Amino acid sequence: MKKEWGIKDILISFLGIGLLFGALILSVAIKDSESLVWRYPIEIRNILMGILYISFVIFGLVIICKGLLKINFKDCRILPIKIKALWIVFAFIMPLFVSGVLLCFPGEWLNIEFSTANIITTLSFTLIFFGIAAPIVEEMIFRGMMLTVFERKWNKGVAIVLTSVLFGIIHIIGQKMGLKDFLIMTLSASLIGAILAIVTFITESIWSSVIIHMVWNIIIMGQIISIGGVRPLYSRYNYTFDSDSFLLTGGAFGIEASLPVMIINIIFLIIVWKLWKKEDKR
Repeated sequence: MKKEWGIKDILISFLGIGLLFGALILSVAIKDSESLVWRYPIEIRNILMGILYISFVIFGLVIICKGLLKINFKDCRILPIKIKALWIVFAFIMPLFVSGVLLCFPGEWLNIEFSTANIITTLSFTLIFFGIAAPIVEEMIFRGMMLTVFERKWNKGVAIVLTSVLFGIIHIIGQKMGLKDFLIMTLSASLIGAILAIVTFITESIWSSVIIHMVWNIIIMGQIISIGGVRPLYSRYNYTFDSDSFLLTGGAFGIEASLPVMIINIIFLIIVWKLWKKEDKR
């Protein structure tokens, strides 16, 4: 008998957001625990935090999907792992093009000397947490479980919009910002979310979206190169704009919410939308 998807299932899917934050808090608590792992180097603890974060979320999703929603990871496009070469290329083109455009605006480089230890610590956090753990976790929850539930309750269009907006909102939780920053950041992250959702539908797997998300986080959000000067104290190489215009810097959140980046992301969104429609016609 075919399952009737209702509001109860939608509410259950929202447990995924609670799982995301709960797993993060627990992973950080273990990383910083004096009695458990404090004696290990920070690099080892950063790696452990990333592994625990992914593990806690997988365990939680098994309970939510199989136990409550009665669907499996294949239904959610989490399994099997499938990655298409086209989207690996796309993963690098997108953030590199964004960076190239931003570097055309007047500004100056500010290089901060990092010790070898600081570089290793930064890399362990940037690569393992931002570059691997966060993208895997967020894609499993938003483009995996939630996208599937919303699609089955409504349709693919509604699923793309809702998961993208939710994806945008969770990125500003805990941020101190006014209404303008809130709206701009939600829109900016939602555009990225929509691109990732459409790629998931095209490939019938979250893993090409995971790769796109990983590369974006490492290049745009990583702490090796920073463009815009919003987080200069945490990056080795920093490009600071001469202008402090909100439209260029993106305000409280940084260049991801800047007008040039949003325009570029809209262009990429249109491209993946057209590819999706072309795929549907086949």
